[in-house]
Amino acid sequence: RMFLLRHGQALHNPRAEKALAAGCSHATFMEIMKEDDSLDADLTPLGRRQAEAACEAIAGGSPSLGIELLVASSLSRAVETAMLAFPEASAITDRAPARDHTLLHGPPCPSTALAPRPMYPRALFTLVSAGG
Repeated sequence: RMFLLRHGQALHNPRAEKALAAGCSHATFMEIMKEDDSLDADLTPLGRRQAEAACEAIAGGSPSLGIELLVASSLSRAVETAMLAFPEASAITDRAPARDHTLLHGPPCPSTALAPRPMYPRALFTLVSAGG
């Protein structure tokens, strides 16, 4: 089996999400997201609860999913989500730049891979190169 999971709410999301819930246009939502963007925004308390809820939903009460490989971006919000959603596994980041190519941000900038942080002692960053 393979699971794909987006990171929980990060510090750069709440204002845009509030505007969207109030009925703003998609264009306005995207503009707010651009204004509030942060390359390495941490999870909010809600984002942490979302990741923990994902763990419960995916595991369905099972103590172990038998995860063989867990891949996450090197961004803090992605690593923390992975650690909370899949506590039995270590996170392994790939060699891709920290910021993927998206419609919001365009192509990734070179050298955006972030250095491993001591706050994620279970994460293995052995596949991250210094230049991204």
